[in-house]
Amino acid sequence: MKIWRKFFFNSEVSILLDSITVINQYLGEHFPDSLSKHWLSRVNRIFTEEHLAYRVEEEGIVRPFVDEEFQVNRATALDASAEKTSGTTMKPSRSAIDRGDRKLVSSTKGLDTPRGQRHLQGRTRAV
Repeated sequence: MKIWRKFFFNSEVSILLDSITVINQYLGEHFPDSLSKHWLSRVNRIFTEEHLAYRVEEEGIVRPFVDEEFQVNRATALDASAEKTSGTTMKPSRSAIDRGDRKLVSSTKGLDTPRGQRHLQGRTRAV
């Protein structure tokens, strides 16, 4: 048990998220499907309860999570940036938001490849 505690408390976030995918793959290959579903359900519950911005899909892939409230706030901010304030349009703010969105989207490309295969290759034994 101590090795798991050490792993979960000392790992980089990307490695920890990768481990969720790898564990799910292992469970799916060696145990009944219900165990894998239970694992993913518990992980998503932890993400939700701890207010973490991730969710695990049915395939076990961890993805960034943007909730509905965030989308509403973003739309409101973009609308406000289009309004004129003191005679100037806040175009630089909208431009910065758009660049940030593009960066977020590009950083999630390739996440359909299991994270464990991308990040953990060569670091641990294959499961």
